[in-house]
Amino acid sequence: MTTAYHVRHAVCARLRDADPDRYPTLPRARVYPNRVRPLAVEALPAVGVYTLGETPQGEGDGGLFADHWRVRLALSVEVFGAGAEADDALDYLVAQVLALFRADPSLGGLVEDMTWIETEVGLDGDADRPVLATGLTFEVRYVQARDAAPALLSDLRVNVGAPFGPDAIDDYRQLG
Repeated sequence: MTTAYHVRHAVCARLRDADPDRYPTLPRARVYPNRVRPLAVEALPAVGVYTLGETPQGEGDGGLFADHWRVRLALSVEVFGAGAEADDALDYLVAQVLALFRADPSLGGLVEDMTWIETEVGLDGDADRPVLATGLTFEVRYVQARDAAPALLSDLRVNVGAPFGPDAIDDYRQLG
């Protein structure tokens, strides 16, 4: 499986398994990685998690021939709702998603870091049954070993150094 796969599924697992007392309105049974089929209005609220793209950034002079490279993954978490109170309900759901990710931006050490980039709101569906969608875009950063094809969890490295200052290769440790 690819790193993007592991990231999507880790995000979904966190949303499904979140403490119901702290995050009471997350739609645990309706959190989907890569869902492309339409959602029935009756099945809302729901959350979809999608990879928007990845950008490798070569380390050192070797570019992609280096031992490893850093990768920026654009991730979208889309929250869908319907009904008269959809706007208020989605605001609350989005706040819960952000709080959950702020509590663990490394997704349990799977990635280096995760940054919230933007939120976009849109209206979809028929005029009689509109669906409100709020899309949260995140930048997820991780380090990929050159020979990791496809990437497995044991091919990931985590930065154990200070979270500020220039990157130092010695701060990265192999997972697994």
